[in-house]
Amino acid sequence: MDNAKIFAETVIRNRKEALNLKRFGVKMGALAAKLESAHRTQNVSETISKTLPMLQRCMNKMDSLGVCKLFDQLTNDFVR
Repeated sequence: MDNAKIFAETVIRNRKEALNLKRFGVKMGALAAKLESAHRTQNVSETISKTLPMLQRCMNKMDSLGVCKLFDQLTNDFVR
């Protein structure tokens, strides 16, 4: 009888541990998803911060060549 009681207690304890491990696994999965999202966001931010100065230089170059005025003239011609 004592062996059966000990065995039952062990089974119950193992079942509770298994449930706790499953819960922990779900929490770890959610955390991993959040970290992955943060990593992707950081990569996009770095790409934008590297691209923005190049775009500004291109816009300045276009201004110095008068391309913006040409675009303005073209848009005005199409609007009419």
